[in-house]
Amino acid sequence: SESHPEVFVIGIAVRDTEAQARRFAGQFSPSYDLAMGNDVFSSRFPTFGLPSTFLVEADGTVGRIVFGIVDTRLLEEMVTPAPAG
Repeated sequence: SESHPEVFVIGIAVRDTEAQARRFAGQFSPSYDLAMGNDVFSSRFPTFGLPSTFLVEADGTVGRIVFGIVDTRLLEEMVTPAPAG
């Protein structure tokens, strides 16, 4: 998120064990922070397939949800405000 320093990216493991999540982190070395999900997270951010991407606004509301793989173009579109008018 070098072009959008105001955007914070975090990956949350919701179906993996901690050991599986740690293996993923060791194998892929993602450039974003990782955390373990729990029942509270899963009830607030339900997934209907993985991966799932949630754009959470500064006030905590979910602005957009994408189920499936997200590429750079789509991420850019998600975080760039629409032109006024």
